[in-house]
Amino acid sequence: MKEIEARPDPATIDLGFSLLAMSEQAVTEMSRAVDRLAARTRADGKVHNATFAFKEGSGITFHCTDEPVSVAGPRLESYCALRKYKEKATEWFGLCT
Repeated sequence: MKEIEARPDPATIDLGFSLLAMSEQAVTEMSRAVDRLAARTRADGKVHNATFAFKEGSGITFHCTDEPVSVAGPRLESYCALRKYKEKATEWFGLCT
């Protein structure tokens, strides 16, 4: 949340509100899933994604990779655009970890 507070752009603020609206259990489960995938990325050097769609018409993808941002960013952006379309979501967030 501190990183979200440090970046006061609209998309980041929307992400912060989405996370705050979630139950503690949901955030904990999401965090554990991302931690497991980040550990797999560190172990095997491969890209792993954790994607969560929400009933409210939004979703989030955590992109776990050791790739530079110049490579990972565009890949994640494309993935999120496709996922947003597939889920018929109004907004989709993507974070590199």
